[in-house]
This record gives sequence, C-alpha cells and structure tokens, in this order.
Amino acid sequence: MYSRLICSWRWGSIVAESEQPIVRRDGVRLLASSPGALVAEMQRLRASLRDTATEIRPDGCQVFVRDHFDGVWATGLMKAVTDLGATGIEINEWWASLAPDWICPCCQRPKAEIVHLSDGVLIAKAVEHHDHFTSYVSRSFTRDLGAEWGKNKPHLQDIQRQITDAFSAFSPVMICESCNQADRDAKAIVGRLLKVPKDELEYFSFSVDEIRSFIRPAGNRHHVPDDEKVVDVFEKKRKREVLRFRIETVDQQVRLAVQDVHWRSPESHPSGGDLYEGTWDVLHELGMTPGGNFDLLEFSATTRTGTMPANTWRRNRDRRTAAPSEAKIKEYLAARPHLSDLGATWRCPCCNRSLSAIIRMNNKRQPTMLIGPVGHGDDRIEVCMDCLDVWRGLAKEAGVERDEVTRSDVLAVIVPVRNSRHKLRSHVAADEQVAVIAARAAIRSEEAVRPSEGFYVVI
Repeated sequence: MYSRLICSWRWGSIVAESEQPIVRRDGVRLLASSPGALVAEMQRLRASLRDTATEIRPDGCQVFVRDHFDGVWATGLMKAVTDLGATGIEINEWWASLAPDWICPCCQRPKAEIVHLSDGVLIAKAVEHHDHFTSYVSRSFTRDLGAEWGKNKPHLQDIQRQITDAFSAFSPVMICESCNQADRDAKAIVGRLLKVPKDELEYFSFSVDEIRSFIRPAGNRHHVPDDEKVVDVFEKKRKREVLRFRIETVDQQVRLAVQDVHWRSPESHPSGGDLYEGTWDVLHELGMTPGGNFDLLEFSATTRTGTMPANTWRRNRDRRTAAPSEAKIKEYLAARPHLSDLGATWRCPCCNRSLSAIIRMNNKRQPTMLIGPVGHGDDRIEVCMDCLDVWRGLAKEAGVERDEVTRSDVLAVIVPVRNSRHKLRSHVAADEQVAVIAARAAIRSEEAVRPSEGFYVVI
C-alpha cells in the first residue's frame, strides 16, 4: 500500500500518513510505536545534526557537540531507550545543556542512571534547585510596598538582594529531577508527620546535602525519601524554628523599608576586591603578574601594610558583566597578532575556553584577554589570565610557590564562565583545596630532604 511521507518542521520526523504513525510528536514528547522505531528516528536526527554541524563548523574547530551537549540524537539516550524499552522520550533544555558525563551533585548518579520511565516514556530532566524562601522575600516586598515598588523605590532593590542572599539556605544548584522531587516528597512527609502547615512549608527547601542524607539512590527510578531520616534532619536542625525566625526577621526589615528606614547606603564605590580586579588586569597587560619574576607592588610600596588579604581573589566572582560584542572581539584579536597567531582552535588547557570565550570587559569597560605561563620544563603550559588568577590565589592562600598548584586544583574550585571571570564553586570547596595543596607541599618538602653523612641535602 502506498503511503505518502511527511517531514515534521521541528523534529524532521519522517512518518507514514496513517492513523497510527510510526513516530509522532505529542506535546513535549516524541513518541514511537516501538523502541526500535524510536531509536531509528533518533539515529536519523543524529545524522541530520551531523550534517548541519559539519556545514556551519568553523575551519579548524576541534570542539564536538557530542562532548558538551545531550539530546534526542545522543547515543547514551539511544542505549537507554533500548535497555529500558522506551517508546517515547522527553528531554528538557537543562538536560540538553549538560554534558553526557554530568553527575548529579545530590545523588551522585551519572546520566545513564538518572533517566527513568514514565508510562513507557524515557524522562531525561535536570532542574535548578533553589531555596523557596527567596519567594517569601520577594512577596513580602510586594505585599507591603505594592506591585510597582521596584519602580517607585528602586534603591530598595539592593536591600531585597541583600536580604535574599543573607537568608537563603543555599545558592541555586543544578540537580536531577528525581532529587528535586525528593525535596517535595520530604516536605510532604514533614507536613504529615510533624503537622507543619503547608503554607509554612511553601517557603522552605531542603539543601542538596540534606536531600542526599535521606534518600537511597537507585538506577533509573525516582528516590523514595526515608520518613525517619527526613524527620530527623528537620528536627535536629530545628528547621521550623529557623524558618519562623527568617520569616519574622524579613517581615521586620520590610516594615522598616516601607518607612525608608534601612541599613544600606545608597552609594556604591570601588572596594578592595574591585581594586584587585583592576590592578590584576593592568599588571597582566604590563607582563608584571604578581608571583612572577617581578612584583611591581612590592617594588612600589615601602610597607606591606595594606597588603590585600590572601583570599581577595575569591571576591566578586558572582558579579555578571556584559560580554563584549562579536565585533569588539574580532577587533581586539585583529590588533593583537600574538593572540590571533594561536589559531582559531586554541583553547585554554585549563578551563578549555576558546579565545573568543576568554575575552571579557575590564573595569574600564574595555576588552581584555591575556595568557600566561605556569609550570616549568615539560610541565609548562600557557593558560588564560582567569585561570592564572585562581592559580596564584590558591598558591598565596596555601603559602606555597605557584608551581605547587596543579591544573586539577584549579578545576576543583572554578566554574568557567564565557566572557567573564571564573565563578567559585563554593568557599568550602576553595578552603578544602587550599588545605590539600598545603598538605601536599608539606609532604614534598619532607621528601626533598634526605640524610647524607650527618647532613641534610636538599634534592
């Protein structure tokens, strides 16, 4: 029997014109008549993506989509469809934006173990988990100051940001959908067993470490929170008491803000951290990076009083700056042949960012981008200024020479950001890595000393 073939505009799905097509789009899901038919369609989409990527790929580009992204075309998901017998697939953009080797920081499962079936459909989702108390802060300002308060009293927006940061239990974090669901299930357990009202729990969230403590992760299925462990976490950490304190304190602050009474000055001027950023950029430009062969600041000053704290490098890492336009990036590289000569395929061997992703705006709102050496001999590599900044910062905090810091040390504490300084994973992560570096350097120092005829010889 003859069947006319139709091509779907979004998925490019080739389906038979009949009452039961082999592959069809149903809302946010791609459905098929069998796992084999679904895999065949995914393979066709992969071939289509390969053709498109090849056509638009810049000359010399060594980056591959498969290494950084995921999707309906990915071999890992094809395997999951086959292994689990799925006849449909649903993937959200967070999941597609995460590399195939991503591991959920909460349950520690890789992607292959996170995917699960729902009515025969393979679900592949990641979500940004956040503290719902941030919603309470936002609603409190609207409740007491009106819906247009941001326009009528813009200076109070800084107050809201400060209160939100101060009273949030944790920063937003990407986790798998199952861990996020476990947070909701755990709150239901608290409401049921401890009789905490739903309207109170609306503004409460468990953190990643707390969720991890009351779930037992298993492959390809949702977590089931342990009732006893959930209650134990909630009561031992006096969560209800702390939540009420946060609510009462925010209410008090907002009531004062209504009267335009608050603790924040409306003025904002450069801080030590701002000075550090500007100084670091200029020293880079001059080739006088602190920690190198020449320390301009030490040469210029007559006293070390006022020396920047060892952890100054950590400051202002979450501040977002506007990225330079593509035209500015091209203009910047054209004026600096020594950078252009690196080639379009060059990437920082530490953070893996390309030249165009490293260039950012400095404090004077001008594009800046530099590379510098770390290591000696065969271990010597050229890294971007933002990796070098972290390299130097870790060494200074640990009280060691910069060569004691490794690429792995830097990667353990940063989150690379395009056209911006690296974000810090957390201060805890930085503290831990500084301790690791210091301990490692101490061991090397001991091993470098060997007894020889009654004397100690440095090897």
